[in-house]
Amino acid sequence: MIELKILGPVELRGTAGNLEHSFLAGPKRLALLSYLILNRPRGMQRRDRVLPLLWPQKGQKSARNALSNLLYHIRQTLGDELLITRGTEELGVDRSKIYCDALEFESLIDESDMQQAVKLYRSDLLEGLHVSGASPEFDQWIERERERFRKSYGNALETLAEKDEKRGNLKEAARWWTLRSEAFPYDTPVVKRLIDVLAATGNRADALRKAGNHADFLQQELDLNRREIMDELIQDLGEASGKIIQPLAAPNNDDALADLDFKTIAILPFEELGKHEETSSFAGGLHNDLLTRLSGVSSLNVISRTSVLQYRNRSKPIPRIAIDLCAGTVVEGSIQFRSGRVRLNIQLIDVKKDRHIWAETYDREFTAKHFFDIQSELALKISDSLKANLTPDERKRVAEWAPTDDLEAHRLYTYGRRQLDQRTDKGIKQAVDYFQSAVDQDPKHALAWVGLADALALQYDYGYAEKDKTLPRSEEAIKRALDLDQNLAEAYASLGLLYSNRHRGSAAIHELNRAVELQPGYAEAHNWLSWNYQLLGQPVKALESAKKAVNLNPLSPEAVSNLSVSYLYNGYPEKALSEALRAVELQPDWGTSTFYHGLALYELNRYSEAIPVLQDLSTPWAGNGPLATLALCHIKNNETDKANQIMNELKEKEDIFSTGLIYAALGNSDRALEHFQQVEYWDDWETLSVHHLYRETLKPIKKDPHFNKILNSIHKSRGLEKEQANKTSEPDKKAVAVLPFIDYVNKEEFTPFTDGIQNDLITKLSRIDDLTIISGDSTRRLSNEKAPIEEIALKLGVGTVIKGVVQQIVGRIRLSVQLIDTASEQIRWAETYDRKLTADNLFNIQSELAGKITGSLRSELTSFEKDLVDEQPTKNLDAYLLYTQGRSHLSQRTDQSILKSHSLFREALRKDPEYANAWAGLAESLVLLKWYNYASVGEESDPLEALHKALKFNPGLGETHCSLGIYHACHQKGPEAVEALEKCIELQPGYPEAYNWLGWIRMILGDAEGGLEPAERAARLDPLSPYTRVFLGVIYLANGLYEEALDESQSARKIRPEFSLSLFMEGLSLYHLGKYSEAEFILNQTLELIVPKGSPVISEVWAVLALAKIAMGKKKEVNSLLEELKNSKDYFCAGLVESAMGNYDEAFTLFEKTDKFGPFTTPMCRYYFPEVLRPVRDDSRYNSLIVQIEKSWGM
Repeated sequence: MIELKILGPVELRGTAGNLEHSFLAGPKRLALLSYLILNRPRGMQRRDRVLPLLWPQKGQKSARNALSNLLYHIRQTLGDELLITRGTEELGVDRSKIYCDALEFESLIDESDMQQAVKLYRSDLLEGLHVSGASPEFDQWIERERERFRKSYGNALETLAEKDEKRGNLKEAARWWTLRSEAFPYDTPVVKRLIDVLAATGNRADALRKAGNHADFLQQELDLNRREIMDELIQDLGEASGKIIQPLAAPNNDDALADLDFKTIAILPFEELGKHEETSSFAGGLHNDLLTRLSGVSSLNVISRTSVLQYRNRSKPIPRIAIDLCAGTVVEGSIQFRSGRVRLNIQLIDVKKDRHIWAETYDREFTAKHFFDIQSELALKISDSLKANLTPDERKRVAEWAPTDDLEAHRLYTYGRRQLDQRTDKGIKQAVDYFQSAVDQDPKHALAWVGLADALALQYDYGYAEKDKTLPRSEEAIKRALDLDQNLAEAYASLGLLYSNRHRGSAAIHELNRAVELQPGYAEAHNWLSWNYQLLGQPVKALESAKKAVNLNPLSPEAVSNLSVSYLYNGYPEKALSEALRAVELQPDWGTSTFYHGLALYELNRYSEAIPVLQDLSTPWAGNGPLATLALCHIKNNETDKANQIMNELKEKEDIFSTGLIYAALGNSDRALEHFQQVEYWDDWETLSVHHLYRETLKPIKKDPHFNKILNSIHKSRGLEKEQANKTSEPDKKAVAVLPFIDYVNKEEFTPFTDGIQNDLITKLSRIDDLTIISGDSTRRLSNEKAPIEEIALKLGVGTVIKGVVQQIVGRIRLSVQLIDTASEQIRWAETYDRKLTADNLFNIQSELAGKITGSLRSELTSFEKDLVDEQPTKNLDAYLLYTQGRSHLSQRTDQSILKSHSLFREALRKDPEYANAWAGLAESLVLLKWYNYASVGEESDPLEALHKALKFNPGLGETHCSLGIYHACHQKGPEAVEALEKCIELQPGYPEAYNWLGWIRMILGDAEGGLEPAERAARLDPLSPYTRVFLGVIYLANGLYEEALDESQSARKIRPEFSLSLFMEGLSLYHLGKYSEAEFILNQTLELIVPKGSPVISEVWAVLALAKIAMGKKKEVNSLLEELKNSKDYFCAGLVESAMGNYDEAFTLFEKTDKFGPFTTPMCRYYFPEVLRPVRDDSRYNSLIVQIEKSWGM
């Protein structure tokens, strides 16, 4: 019997008890099988219900083809008897043939056998399953089923716990309550039950620990009051457990204090003794200046002013404040102004050790010089006490910093900063006035100029004032500040903000990065960096900067709200909601945090809760964003009348983007796209929406070929071209290019020996799942151009490069290798291996090197990965050298290169007849000779025999399964090809050839969308291979992505100008884009390059050329081409031309003569030429062609 476990990580075993890994590699197969088993009412399910769930974007015919393909896979893997049908429209699962743990779980619950039921529940239903391209309704169905099973599991645990409580079996009851609380961690009443049971068993310490852990969890996740939670949990605890003490605060405080960093410092506001109105602002000024000085020390983390000001009138003890601010060191003190003097008493406190490190008193005459001297002395003393390693520049800045000689100007500046922190319209207006007064008082006060620049820029940024009235003045203020101090971090941050407001994204990031280099603890700069990364579509970097900002300024509403939305953009809506609520609590009257609260609720599908949050909300910088999101919530709640009312209101306001967004939510993607294309200027909210928000709503639009134009429009609005936008994102460090090793003796690359070492290292690394290893074919092309590291990183999209030199001397091998970080162009490590030249030593060096590279980029190899990497393919060095030469020739794909590779593989096998890799290479060369219609090497050469030999000697060799997949593809055995290629990817996740063919064969079998992911992965792994680019272009074309198809074919032609297949694909793409004269020109060029035996076939080029001529009205020139097609007996291509001329009956007569649909006629019939073939596809006779296709490909 088949066994399917879906309560937790999925397991599927066939009738023989073997795990079916390949079946689970296709999420839609599992999704379909699970749906047929679980959907209620149980029993037979209608096809027309299944189709829109799993293929919402496909037409009826295409979706039915995809369903048939999926059903075929299920039957192939699990047997013909599992699936049952009733008529042509209903299908189901024969439950007598399959055991499913979810069904068994339900039966046990119905029989009240709770104990056995909970044993079956390992985790959530279909844990981790994500079905790409499925409808939102299917996702909702899965979530409903998960929640139903989760609740049943929780109820079963609760029943068991209550039974054991009644029986007095409290230890067992505690076990059930523990499981219940782990499954539902937010359920405080359940935790309360657990605590009571633990206390009743006398296990008071564990009860208190559970209470503390739960309170800490809710405080961290939901920002709830820890003390209140603890009070609720331990209420009446003594009645359950006898007399019990509550030493709660101290132990938990100790745990929290132990985690604090000594070099994270909080400088609390100084207490003012004997306040006087004329001097009180200087206390705040001194406090602010000290923060500014210390935040320029790179080895310290200084909590920002905004956060520490929350404790101006503090009642909390120092340890609690330290925990709130995550600071291991605290500065507190008092200040007094009297009789023209200033007296400052300061204490530096080590919070973890609960001791004063030192206490100091400064008593000076109250002048500007003494005022700033005190700050310098104090900043240096604190830095030295915390063992901060100040650079010479940092020490100089801290010691000599004095922003002004005018105390009144500094007082006005301090007032301005205090008002600016509020971020309200009124507060920023007052800040502008104070800063202006400060620079009027002292025109050389650089920080006051920065304050003025910030206030003016933020007036525009928050939508409180017009651009023309604020940004020119802001720019002038920044210029004045930098003229006064060219190393002023705050000025560069202001310049970054100005560039951001002017939509010059990369320039903004450059200046803000410069600011944090000069002043690493400048929270505002990190905050603005996060914002700009968001606008450029880089959510990971945005989150990183937002976290730094909050670490430095944990109680800033702006920083916390920025962290909230960064979590949202990175797919963490629960964390986003928690931070949004915290931001609202910090400043309830600020619309931005409330908007993010509503967005988080929307992303969590809590639409009814989001509606009152978004109702009547004003957030000036986001324009109609809250209103549009409100409309989307109404749509999700099936309140379309209310959504339409909002849309009418937005139309009256002429808000094109918001109107388009609502059309998208209503399912009218075409209207939405029309509106988005009319947007002339992409402001902040619109840009963020397209990059990060409303993913399900915008998914169909992002798949449309015209979406790239929208992206380009956004890039232009942000001051970026597409290429510039790509340059701003740092390549992934786990993306690696192993460059060809240099032969030290010959002073050249690509000698057989060095080539072999490079290829084998790439092969070993490509077996490691989470690394992206660029193929040798691509790295060799770049290396031929002697490209610098920066260009390699850009063209290959890599963050790491491996370079090396190989030396052979007197029977020894010496290999020197460097690992280089492309972002910094720094060598992270260099290693030299010097061994006796034997096959064992050569492969051992490669294995050690692969392990070291992997350890540098992520972690040590797992035992499974180590076994793969340590594999030694042969003991014969001569065979190894011949094999590596064969692989090098095979990658070139010309008739002569493939023939040469064939003879080299043969020679390698004479040296070592058990060399599995060489057998696999031999098989692939034979298959490709047939595929490209190149010369034969004799009937005795059977690729299948070679493949069987390769599998015999090494069944776990990925490239063998790839060759087997190519063999099946060439023999038009589609399902077998898919199975073999998926097996290759399972064994060798970084093998580009397998992804190439898998994408293509999926497209051939009717799943063009499913072919995109592997084809794009192949292009990522082998970006400079013309074949990979052409394959990807073919699949883009099948998906209607004509611009992308053109880009790929042109990229392939740039890599290899004489490549006729890329020219043909370019002409085909131009035809589909309606550029008929250009298509005609390119197709004529193709005919000049085409070879008698090869791809494309000449009749295919004639057919597309004829279609281009028909579209241009050159029908007289078509007759000769049509005659040639009929004479060549290419009936499908001839029928295609007849269709273009409107002769549909003649076309079908020709189509019916087509005895077998091949690699090109299949996608032509399924996908290409929509205008020409639409009447054909609407004709009932078309179904017989699809049947013929499926028969041709073994479906």
